[in-house]
Amino acid sequence: ARFEREARLLASVNHPGLAAIYGIEQAGPVRYIVMELVPGETLAEQLARGPLAIPEALRIARQIAEALEAAHEKGIVHRDLKPANIKVTPEGKVKVLDLGLAKAMDSKIEAGDTSQSPTMMLDQTRPGVILGTAEFMSPEQARGKAVDKRTDIWAFGCVLYEMLSGWRIFRGETISDVLAAILTSEPDWNRLPKHTPPRVRDLLQRCLKKDANERLRDIGDARLELAGESGNSGVGAPSPERIRPRRAGIIVGAIAVLLAAGGVWAVLRYHSAATPTNASEGSLVVLPAHVISDSPGGEAFGDGIVETLSVRLNEVPGIQVVTPRAAVAASDTSSDPFGAARSVGANLVLKSSVQRNAGRLRIVYSVWNVKTRYQVAGGTVDGSPSEFFGMQDQVAAQVAKGLRLPMRTRRTPAPAGLDTAEQQQRYTEALGHLQRYDRPKSVETAVSILRELASQAPSSPLVYAALGRADLASYVLTHDAAWAQRAREDCERARHLDPDLPEVHVTLGQLLTRTGHPAEAVAEFQSALRIQPNSLDALLGLAAADQAAQKPQDAEATFQRALTLQPHYWAPYNQLGAFYYARGRYAEAVKMFRKTVELSPDNVRAFNNLGAALQQLSQFEQARDAYAQSARLSANDGALANLGTLEYFLGRFSESAAAFEHATKLTPGKYLYWMNLGDAYRWTDGLRWKSIDAYERAIRLARTEIAANSLDASAHAAVGVCSAKLGKVEAGSSEVLRALQLEPQNPDWLYDAAIVATLQTRNEEAVDWIRKAVQAGVSPTLIEREPEFIGLRNLTSFHASLSRKPA
Repeated sequence: ARFEREARLLASVNHPGLAAIYGIEQAGPVRYIVMELVPGETLAEQLARGPLAIPEALRIARQIAEALEAAHEKGIVHRDLKPANIKVTPEGKVKVLDLGLAKAMDSKIEAGDTSQSPTMMLDQTRPGVILGTAEFMSPEQARGKAVDKRTDIWAFGCVLYEMLSGWRIFRGETISDVLAAILTSEPDWNRLPKHTPPRVRDLLQRCLKKDANERLRDIGDARLELAGESGNSGVGAPSPERIRPRRAGIIVGAIAVLLAAGGVWAVLRYHSAATPTNASEGSLVVLPAHVISDSPGGEAFGDGIVETLSVRLNEVPGIQVVTPRAAVAASDTSSDPFGAARSVGANLVLKSSVQRNAGRLRIVYSVWNVKTRYQVAGGTVDGSPSEFFGMQDQVAAQVAKGLRLPMRTRRTPAPAGLDTAEQQQRYTEALGHLQRYDRPKSVETAVSILRELASQAPSSPLVYAALGRADLASYVLTHDAAWAQRAREDCERARHLDPDLPEVHVTLGQLLTRTGHPAEAVAEFQSALRIQPNSLDALLGLAAADQAAQKPQDAEATFQRALTLQPHYWAPYNQLGAFYYARGRYAEAVKMFRKTVELSPDNVRAFNNLGAALQQLSQFEQARDAYAQSARLSANDGALANLGTLEYFLGRFSESAAAFEHATKLTPGKYLYWMNLGDAYRWTDGLRWKSIDAYERAIRLARTEIAANSLDASAHAAVGVCSAKLGKVEAGSSEVLRALQLEPQNPDWLYDAAIVATLQTRNEEAVDWIRKAVQAGVSPTLIEREPEFIGLRNLTSFHASLSRKPA
């Protein structure tokens, strides 16, 4: 009866991360449960080969937490979570197996290899009974006490530790030794990789508290933490936008839109990485504050302080302040504040903590020389919570005094309109969430907070400026035009309240670039730079707008200015590399991408970009090495797509199709992947028929992009090529010509025009387009390997067109 009761309860849980129970059957005297057959390897099988890369471990852990959260909401405790009970499907999806079956089933204790020990149960599931697998038992399980969902949280911590380190957290020769270690020993935190994000280390420590009352209370909190961390493209690296690659699927990452690094701006000049001889030559990074408080939102509040404090330090002449977004990313990457500072080229680092006690607030700060590791300034500022903004002004003044620097007279700002302690805290918390503008949950939380503040403080320009940024982030994530309209309305409201907020101009510029109005965007970015000449976000935005407005010389000059501004931050190099790539200047793109991976060695897309540029130079083995390095850092769609492209040009079409199939499963919304998959099918024996569906899907997705931005040349070209390959050659030609009208010198669209002309059997016209594509930078080797051009290879003019000498 207990078996059936528990099994029916388990069958009521419906979640894609939990293996389903389909029924309860009986064969003679034996009753059994029918469960979902889940393909793939168990996590234990994966870990037998060694630890996982940090991004992959966090991605899997987040899915485990989601599945456990669904079970806990139904009142079900797994009781036996371990790597052997977790499967990773071929598509990379996690399935938690045997949910709660430790309670429903009865098995005997077996001796032997404790790492393979089965679920253990003495008598039945009541207090005083040991239940679970030895090395993943919580202390309360090991003592035979009653268990609840906090037992699963302990086991989750053990599993995450093993994924990151490759080691079982508690081990022993016998089960008794293991249980003793669980009860008396502390984890060896030094086994974790040195680049484990600080928040993940903190999460592990909260999951593995021996006292269940001190342990993380809800696995949903772990899911939220991991949703933030696993959303990064690398450890602590922002997720870049991607520009349109070569027609066969080369992916180039670029920061096409940097959603305002700060709600209040602090983007200033870097100097040499060498420590200056005096403070006036220094560059300063403000790290997230440590918030000592029991109230929720403390971590986001600490991230928000990076922005609110940086803008005040911006008023100190002679000190250049690192972009807040770069500061938070560096902190995520390195738990060592000096290492974080070095990674962004800063030679001074500011650490702080915020303490609340008996209705009072205290900010404790210290400034350190990165090279000598000596403290050069420090102190405390006390006040009431409602004086929080003013207290930060005092911190900035004291830092300037400690560094023997004058404070510049500040522009008198419009009234903030945030008068209460709660309003100031919530605003700062919202800014912290907006640091992670590429993560839907963070953006959703920021919008919710800011909408509430806007109703409470309708005269606050800061709130509406931040709300405009949050709306834009929502638009970028969803492509819903309603968010674009809200972003414009909120920015206009902020501008009405305070015309001199530079972030409002930048947000509007980004929005206008996104929606196909680059000339208007240029004017907005220029307005921002008149107010704040050293804004990196405004510079990169201006360069992108100039590029979209067909002003390549202006765009390149602005990119170079951004590099001079922050020579130790990877993002400007990445975006300039993308600019060179789009213009067929592949050797220069390689230099920029090599610098990007040097500055950001855990950035998976940076290695994809490097491989893409090397591939255009026909350096296939070096390109393959770059893709492999990206894949080693984290299983990602970009590496798969690029490898698929490489296989395509090597004539290995079935292997190319397999790579693109995997890429489309990981990221089904990318029209480029479906277009490239269609190309691979088109040339694979027996699979040509499958190309039709792939091309049609690519067209549907690309038209969605065009609906959002009619000036998206990449999407027009994709619709054109796919249409032509489906037999609609005239319509396809029209779309490709539209792309060329928007970007006449783009080598990709010239290449695509040659393909469409070939499909129309206009061979000499195709040869003329090939000549133009080669002059624009396309590799003759790739053209010679393109199967679409087989029918041109007997033409003398075809071979002549491959010369880069001017006609």
